[in-house]
Amino acid sequence: MTIPKRFTLRWEYFGGIVHDARNMICHVLNEYQSKMFSRILVEQMHSSYATQAGISVRELEEEGFDPVDIKKYADMGVLETTQDVVYASDNLRLVSLPILPNHCLSAPIRIYDTYTRRCNLDCKQCYVSSRTDFPETRRTIEQTETIMRKFYEVGTMEWRFTGGEPTSCDDLLEAIAIAKGFGMAVMLNTNGCWNEAMMENIPEAGIDEIIISLEGSEEVNDRRRNPGVFRKIIRALDRIAQHNQDRPDRRIRVTLNMTVARDNVSEVESVIRLGAGYGYNVNFVPLRPYGRTLTDLQGMMLSTEEFMRFSENVQRLRVDPEIRTSGIRIIHKNMDLFCSDYPDKSREPFPFNYSSCGALSTGFGLCSDGRVNACGFLMNDPELLGPSMLDVSVSEAWLHPKMERIRRAKKVGCPQCRFYMNQCEGKCVAMVLANGGRIEAGKLLGRDPYCFGPLMPKA
Repeated sequence: MTIPKRFTLRWEYFGGIVHDARNMICHVLNEYQSKMFSRILVEQMHSSYATQAGISVRELEEEGFDPVDIKKYADMGVLETTQDVVYASDNLRLVSLPILPNHCLSAPIRIYDTYTRRCNLDCKQCYVSSRTDFPETRRTIEQTETIMRKFYEVGTMEWRFTGGEPTSCDDLLEAIAIAKGFGMAVMLNTNGCWNEAMMENIPEAGIDEIIISLEGSEEVNDRRRNPGVFRKIIRALDRIAQHNQDRPDRRIRVTLNMTVARDNVSEVESVIRLGAGYGYNVNFVPLRPYGRTLTDLQGMMLSTEEFMRFSENVQRLRVDPEIRTSGIRIIHKNMDLFCSDYPDKSREPFPFNYSSCGALSTGFGLCSDGRVNACGFLMNDPELLGPSMLDVSVSEAWLHPKMERIRRAKKVGCPQCRFYMNQCEGKCVAMVLANGGRIEAGKLLGRDPYCFGPLMPKA
């Protein structure tokens, strides 16, 4: 079998991107950097001998290319140098697509694969109302491989298995192996309630990152989820920690994922300190009015003012000496207005200008039956579901009119806010639509109740 490439280079409307599957990082190339790569690749393609498979640094500099860029990508391993000759690494794959849209990426970077909507739990905050006997039509493993290949061929190099509970599927490990065979970075969203086989096999499957849901201390977590779940999660966290100690060369990144609401917002600090103790990152997601939340957690969503106080507390904990020393990331991407450390990306091209969440910008949703969706929270709305990836190309799905309608909707009011694209991605489409908003005449109209920008002190 061909050894997968670590780096994927793809041309885009603004220049290009280089994706590093090992570190799950996407580097943006401007027009001049893309021309430099193109120049190197063209020279390499027309060289007759291996020793001539490149172009001299001097020649690149004479053509106006920055030596700093040459060194930067050589240090990364994307380019290689022999004496004064530069050539593309054997670990670099070039993807050149016939369609380069002028307003978005030519294809997604990552896939959010709702591998199943069945689950071994029935948590109160589940936005897809998963349960053990959830009625669904799932694609076969052969169909999953067909879909993965389509995305691989257009340069998609991250695959996130989510659900439901992916580990409840007998063919999950096979699907992970297929993704790793393509060289993709693989992430797993899980509740951590694994049977004995999964407890042994998941850490050894080659997964790059595991995201485990945790809602607070044992009492609070198990009230929100199911009795006994907290201890099962701790067992999974310990098993991964042991794997990371035994196999530092195949270390798994871990993120604790907490859905924050009134019933557990007081647990924020305990979850962060638990993560710090393990060296695991922590991610916060505000409760959204979808799925079982509407019946089982009525009245539990934070108010605008409560969400503001929660955000302020997250920032306070970030700068806590003990937590900072742990080196973990505390991720709070929904209106993180008290954190001033965000770099200004307003001049970066979409989707790297921090103007939108990952839905339809860098990522694409995939349903268990193979259809695509704009956002996991919206997959129950037939108007926001696209075609099956078994029937169409990636381009046809990615640029489908239903997807474009959401992607191009302008966030009314956000561009006038000083936090937009600096510390905030703007309104959440799912939140606006859930609160009576709409997309009309190319505009996203309505309010996101978590937006507390107007309550912030004036600059």
